[in-house]
Amino acid sequence: MNWEQIKEGIWAAAALAFLVKFWMLHG
Repeated sequence: MNWEQIKEGIWAAAALAFLVKFWMLHG
């Protein structure tokens, strides 16, 4: 894995966690 893939993975995980938290709070 190169740095770009790692960075994309981190952003994807952060976005997913944010969406899940938002859904849990407002669902």
